[in-house]
Amino acid sequence: MDARRLRGNTPRRRPRHKKSAVKSLIIAASVVGAVVVGFVAVVLIVQMAESRHSDPRLFGTWKSDGDATVAEVKKTRTLSDEQEQKLNASVGKMRITYTATTLTTDVDGAVESQSYQVVRKDADSVTIKAWSPLTKEEVNFHIRFDGTDTYWVDFPSGKGSECFRRVG
Repeated sequence: MDARRLRGNTPRRRPRHKKSAVKSLIIAASVVGAVVVGFVAVVLIVQMAESRHSDPRLFGTWKSDGDATVAEVKKTRTLSDEQEQKLNASVGKMRITYTATTLTTDVDGAVESQSYQVVRKDADSVTIKAWSPLTKEEVNFHIRFDGTDTYWVDFPSGKGSECFRRVG
């Protein structure tokens, strides 16, 4: 008799190999690796996008230096006693705190926060666009760094600059 008939006339199939634990582990590790790589890529893209619209040199708190500002104005303009008194009364009071997206001003306890955007930057300066309470419109402010703890910002009138020093 034929051997097949003895077994019930059904051809014999090869036994299926069960997936090995090693193969499952490799697949799981690959999926986890892909997720981690994707997460890192997203974080890097977000940081790159933020760095284009901010400048870490600004981050922190700065205070207007009234004496340095008046001295700088006097280098290019002659001030009457009355003009110097008005200038002294208006500078040296402001504190500005910058984060990546917001600037907060404090002038004699009047605190205001607003968003700002970096328009351009180079090795020595940054230009930001922000609301000006003086002109009642968005204005580009050109900030020139003098080291890491001092900067000068041009007056909106274009007639001088105000000095700010890092305080925090």
